[in-house]
Amino acid sequence: MNTSDSCSPYELSFGLRALLGVPSELYFFLRWSFLMLTVSKKSLVTSILIDQQKQERAVLKKAIIFIYGLFGNSYQFHDFKLKIMQKNPQVQCYFYHYKHGQSLKKDNEDLIQYIKEKANYYEDITLVGHSRGGLMAYQVFKVLSVNATIKYTVFTLAAPLHGADLAYHFSAILNKQTLFWKPLQFLIQFLCWCLKTQQIQHDLSIDTVPEHTIDTQVHHLVAHYDIIVGSHKNQQITGNSTKIIYCSHAGMLFSQKVIETVVDQIA
Repeated sequence: MNTSDSCSPYELSFGLRALLGVPSELYFFLRWSFLMLTVSKKSLVTSILIDQQKQERAVLKKAIIFIYGLFGNSYQFHDFKLKIMQKNPQVQCYFYHYKHGQSLKKDNEDLIQYIKEKANYYEDITLVGHSRGGLMAYQVFKVLSVNATIKYTVFTLAAPLHGADLAYHFSAILNKQTLFWKPLQFLIQFLCWCLKTQQIQHDLSIDTVPEHTIDTQVHHLVAHYDIIVGSHKNQQITGNSTKIIYCSHAGMLFSQKVIETVVDQIA
């Protein structure tokens, strides 16, 4: 047997995280399905509440922009919005939509333009991004926070700031030479072609955060049972506010601990 096909401790830890994360992922799927069937799409759209003619002289205090992950949608942040509206109904919530087939660089450029259009009307803008959305939020923050006249804050939720295990595993499988892996290789390539997800192997397999970065306005929340991003030990960032949440990658979207942590600091 080829030694490259043997089961390594790294692969065993991946399997263990997958097993432990099943209950959290199941809850995410049920909660997300329920919201898709019951929540009106209009309830997810929050616009500036001031009259168009007063925009030039009116400045609202705070806005929150939610950015979903790969193949996500605005429904996933519904519980965040409810909690924010309960605590501070004056906070404006926006749900940024991006095309899943675009490159990370292009998505970041579009997001920066979107935020700049909102920046004229707020003193404080917070970005909350899950998974790939968190990666976008952090990279965009690094650009916008330079000499900014308003306050920017960012929360990343299970973001692959140091690369994603899923991308590494996909690459490892695709590089295996034995016939045993051919069916799975074909399936992965077919799915990537159908869903235009080449960025899984490219954008999400890069290390995007300096090892020693101190950003007092950045908060990283990482999942303990994350089979997408990987071990939380590999995702911790020295000098930053990093909190480990005991749930899975997708489960962070409906974890009360995550929601309370975010809302308590921004609403």
